[in-house]
Amino acid sequence: MKKTSEVDIKALRSDILAGLDAPTLAEKYGISETALGKLIVQLIENGDLGHEDLATLYSVSQIVHALTWECPDCHKVVPAAYEECTECGNRRK
Repeated sequence: MKKTSEVDIKALRSDILAGLDAPTLAEKYGISETALGKLIVQLIENGDLGHEDLATLYSVSQIVHALTWECPDCHKVVPAAYEECTECGNRRK
């Protein structure tokens, strides 16, 4: 994996604006998604990106996955804020 200092930040910005998603960017630049997040924060803080430029970074399925969990017993999709399944009462694991 590369260090964040080894990434061409201008090229990264161009790729974000071109609509590449986070997993693709991380793979292309040889960095983790955590490191990518740090570079994105840097771009925002420098005024090189706005929040509206980040819409394509994460797919709908990634967002849904981050905001929900699936009950291992009944397979109901439950909001992440709930610790118990709203269908069967099973606790989140």
